[in-house]
Amino acid sequence: MKNSTLCALLAIAGIGGLFWWHGHGMDLTIPGTANIAGRAWDDRGRAVADAQVVLKDDAGRIVRRTSTGTDGRFSFLACTPGRYRVVGARADVGGSERVVTVKFGEEARANLPLNKANASLRLD
Repeated sequence: MKNSTLCALLAIAGIGGLFWWHGHGMDLTIPGTANIAGRAWDDRGRAVADAQVVLKDDAGRIVRRTSTGTDGRFSFLACTPGRYRVVGARADVGGSERVVTVKFGEEARANLPLNKANASLRLD
């Protein structure tokens, strides 16, 4: 979709002012939010596809779920700024977790080196 077409559609929908446009891709940022992104890899440094990744708040409640792509990457977009625990696992590879704090307008990195020593990490 062309930039002008997307901007026109957002304007018609009455929400054009809620988004900031970045470049030519579909990278939209909602003001007042933050992003968390990372990559999962195995003990040999290879990307881990189809790992389950959850985002938990300080109370331990799951606020989002996703899975890694073929390149091992994952992201949680338009998060409320704050502190989160990112937990990732795949049964045959293992698990990992990271605690991140993300601020307004920023992107926090939460890379996950999955290993069998953390295979008991719970995603629920």
